[in-house]
Amino acid sequence: MDQLLQAVESAQRGETYPCVTAQRRTLPYTHTHTGATPNPVPLQQHSSLWLLRGSKASAHSCVTPVLRYRLFFSHPQTKTYFPHFDLSQGSAQLRGHGSKVMNAVGEAVKHIDNIRGALAKLSELHAYILRVDPVNFKLLSHCILCSVAARYPSDFTPEVHAAWDKFLASVSSVLTEKYR
Repeated sequence: MDQLLQAVESAQRGETYPCVTAQRRTLPYTHTHTGATPNPVPLQQHSSLWLLRGSKASAHSCVTPVLRYRLFFSHPQTKTYFPHFDLSQGSAQLRGHGSKVMNAVGEAVKHIDNIRGALAKLSELHAYILRVDPVNFKLLSHCILCSVAARYPSDFTPEVHAAWDKFLASVSSVLTEKYR
């Protein structure tokens, strides 16, 4: 977790820092429309990073209720994996599965140095047993980003967006490794 925080803070300063993703790419992030590096803001001030701080209560109360509904509404083809679920907004099954998703993301944060190891069983489950199309991980990552941005609009700066996007891309990459 400290590595992700350091990576984001160094990106905000315009420095390069070895990324914690499976690809080991480097930062910095810049605004694509101007090429300018954003002004640094202490990362700890961003309430949108509740997950990086490890607050599960905030995760469940703020993002989880809308996460799966947003996915199913925006990408109806993902419903095929949940034929037995009540897919109405606010259903207990959607909340339960959303909690599982956010707990898995929380585990990835806790084990940021070894995301692959932390999510190995989950990767095998989705690849070999559930046979989930790998593109769905990217769709879900986008829905997580949208949910966090909607919940914390003033805190979801380009820097925070970049950090979340890079982290979720790493998680998606790990979850799709077993498909190769």
